Amino acid sequence: MCHGGGQSPDLSAGWSYDELMDGGYVDTEFPCSSVIYEIFSGSHSDRATEEDILTILGWIDEGAKDN
Repeated sequence: MCHGGGQSPDLSAGWSYDELMDGGYVDTEFPCSSVIYEIFSGSHSDRATEEDILTILGWIDEGAKDN
């Protein structure tokens, strides 16, 4: 909703993966240092469940594949 093309990163369908990867939001070497993980663990923690946050961390830890 907030990032559907009008705000960076653009998380609309077809753009989200490239925006996150090319925008420096994901660090597969140090997953806990990934900006996207830090955002959802901090300022956006009310927008995701603990399970969602762990899913994001697991995705990054497994190499952040485009799947």
